[in-house]
Amino acid sequence: MDYLEILKQFLKKEKADRIAFELQSKKKRVYAFVKLNQFESYFRNDLIAVDFSKKTDDEVVALLNKEFEQKKCFNLEDNQEEDLTSAVLKAINSYMCNVLIIDESCIIYIGEAEYGPSNKYILRLKK
Repeated sequence: MDYLEILKQFLKKEKADRIAFELQSKKKRVYAFVKLNQFESYFRNDLIAVDFSKKTDDEVVALLNKEFEQKKCFNLEDNQEEDLTSAVLKAINSYMCNVLIIDESCIIYIGEAEYGPSNKYILRLKK
C-alpha cells in the first residue's frame, strides 16, 4: 500500500504532490507536518465525516470501536503500522500534528494543540 498516494487523495489537489515530496525527504519532512497542521489550507474539508475535537480519551476509544472494525493503521509521523487505538491516543497526547491512514478511503487527522482541544477529524472519501 502506498500511503503517500492514499494521503494525496485527502489533500487539496494543488498541494498534494508537494506535500508527498516533502514527506519523502529527510530534510523537509518536518516542514510537511508544519504545513499539514494548517488543515483548512491543505486538506479537503468536504471529506470530514466525523469531528471528534472535543471528545475525551474514553469517548475517543468508544468512537474508534464504533467506527472501525480494522484495528491497525499507518502512523504517518512514525512512518510505521501501529495499533489504531494506541496510535490515536498517542497522537492526541503528543499535542503535535499527525495523520493516521486507516485504508484507501479513510484517514484520521489530528492537529497540533495550541489553545484548547486540537482539531481531530475522521475523513472519508465519498463513494
